[in-house]
Amino acid sequence: MKLRYCALFLIVQLALLNTAFASETSGFPLGFQPSKLSKDNIIPSPEGGFSVADEIMVGFKLGTSDCTIISIVSSVHGQVIGQSVALSVYQVKLDRPATSVDELAKFIAVLKTFPDVIFAEPNGVGDENRAGDLSH
Repeated sequence: MKLRYCALFLIVQLALLNTAFASETSGFPLGFQPSKLSKDNIIPSPEGGFSVADEIMVGFKLGTSDCTIISIVSSVHGQVIGQSVALSVYQVKLDRPATSVDELAKFIAVLKTFPDVIFAEPNGVGDENRAGDLSH
């Protein structure tokens, strides 16, 4: 589990460095946006640990058009709020937060049905100890 979060941390770091190399043709915000990490926006993750209730990270095949991406994320009532052009990873904010681990898993399952989606996963915030820090 810790290795997974280390990998996500590296992806975020690469994304921040990525802004200098971003394509000017994309209409989405560059880099990843800060997540709302309040206690009421953190839920258990379908994959263990905890996740942001109103965000999903989605990887698309290279060359997927902005129009297709918008259509796909709209299927779960989401909007792209950030991206890493180099990694083709998009930060999707849901119009309303998932209220349970099952609901978040359903949103992710819907996204995975699209052929242009390489992966969809919760925007994880770490383990129970990290989530507990948010309540103080």
